[in-house]
Amino acid sequence: MPQPAEHIAQAEKNERLYDNLIGTEFNDWAVVGLFYAALHYVDAYFVQRFGASPSNHNARNRLVSMTIELAAIRTRYRELYARSLDARYEIVAMSEDEVRQERTAHFVPVRTHIRALLSLT
Repeated sequence: MPQPAEHIAQAEKNERLYDNLIGTEFNDWAVVGLFYAALHYVDAYFVQRFGASPSNHNARNRLVSMTIELAAIRTRYRELYARSLDARYEIVAMSEDEVRQERTAHFVPVRTHIRALLSLT
């Protein structure tokens, strides 16, 4: 099972994927990268707090909804999840501006909140 530091490293790697894809024809995959970065931040928190992370999206979404320390980012995490589903399964076109807005409005608050909970700078 990955440890919190491994989840953080994967989150940072997924954020670099976003950096490489934004502004290209792959804006849809840039938002997927953001979602998976958020997912790994959340999993790092769950591993630290509970000793394990959920094994699938449904279980993770439920745990995010039930964990009081994640109340401040619950809606933002769900929005990133929804946008990643749009990109992966609904073939929704996303402009560079839309994806940058997703990053600012949803991803950055998730990242900031989790890093604070984990006492990371």
